[in-house]
Amino acid sequence: MDISSSFEITVAAFKPGDIFGSNNTSIDSVATRLIFLGTPLSSAICFRSSSACLICIGISAIPLTQPRPLAAWIYTSLPAAEPMHRVNAGDWVTLYYSEKELYTVRVTPGKKFHTTRGFIELDKLIGVELGSSVETNVGERLIVSRATFVEKLLSMKRFTQVIYPKDLGYMLLSSGVGPGSIVVEAGTGTGFLAATLAYYVRPTGKVYTYEVRKDFYEMALENFRALGLQDFIVAKNKDVREGFDEENVDAVMLDLPDPWSVADKAYASLAHGGVLLVFVPTLPQVERTISALRKNYFKMIEVVEIMMRRYKAEPAELRPETIGVQHTGYIIQGRKL
Repeated sequence: MDISSSFEITVAAFKPGDIFGSNNTSIDSVATRLIFLGTPLSSAICFRSSSACLICIGISAIPLTQPRPLAAWIYTSLPAAEPMHRVNAGDWVTLYYSEKELYTVRVTPGKKFHTTRGFIELDKLIGVELGSSVETNVGERLIVSRATFVEKLLSMKRFTQVIYPKDLGYMLLSSGVGPGSIVVEAGTGTGFLAATLAYYVRPTGKVYTYEVRKDFYEMALENFRALGLQDFIVAKNKDVREGFDEENVDAVMLDLPDPWSVADKAYASLAHGGVLLVFVPTLPQVERTISALRKNYFKMIEVVEIMMRRYKAEPAELRPETIGVQHTGYIIQGRKL
C-alpha cells in the first residue's frame, strides 16, 4: 500500500522497562493494551527488531496537509523478526510458475537452467531473497523459494529405477531409523534410498551403501555431494553377495534383483531386534524372498504394497487423477529376534 501522499506515519521504539505517557506507565505493564494519542489509528503494525527492542508503527488516517502528533505503542510477545533469507551458490531452490509448472534446481554459477518459459542464468539467483521473483530470458516471472528434500530428491540425475517417496516413507518409519542410527543398504543405484536414510540419521548416524557397478557407484557419489549428504554416507563399490563389512547395525535395506541370495548375510549384520526391509517389483521375487527369510530365522515377516491415489484439487472437479504412477513394488519386512 502506498501511503506516502495521504497518511502520516509515526515510528516509536522501546525497550522493556521504558516509560511513556502522562502517567509514566512502564512498557512492561501494558500487556496487550493499545494506546494511541492525538487521533484514532486506522491501523497499527507491531514487530520486534531484536529480542530486546519493540518497534511499533502507527498509521493515522489524516491528510498530511493537517499534520498532528501521533504515537502508538503495543506490548506483545511476538518473536524477533526473522532475517531475510537469500540464495547462495550451491543452494537448492524451487521456481514456481503455476500449479503445473514447478522447477527445482541447484544454483550452480555459470550455468543456465531451461524451462518451458525460457531459461534463467543461475548466477542471477545468487543474492535473491526467497519469496521474490526472477525473469526468464523471455520475460516470464518465476517465484523463488526454498526446495524441500523430496523436491531435491526427485530432481536428481536418474540412471536406474528408483524407490518412490510413498514407499521410502513407509520403509523409513518401519525400520525405526532416526538420528544416530547405523544402516546398511545394498543396491545403491541412483541413491534415492541411501540419500533418504542419510537425511534422517544425521548428524551422528551413518549409512553404508553397496553398489556392484562402478558407473552407478560414481554417479551416486555425485548425487550425494549435490545433496550435501556425503559426510553421512559411506559408499562402497563392492558386491554385497560377498558379505557386509558392518556388524550390529540397526537396519538393513535391500533393493536388489535377488535379495534372497543375501538373506543370511543381512541376518548376520543386524543387531538383535534389528529390521530388514526389502523392496522388489514382482510377486515371484516376493515368494523367493519370504522363503529365504524364514530359512534364515527372521521373525515377524510381512509383505505390504503402498497404494497412493492423487486427486484433482479443484472444488468443482474433485475426483481421482486419471494419470499417475500405480504399482511401484512390494515391501518385505523381517526382524532378527
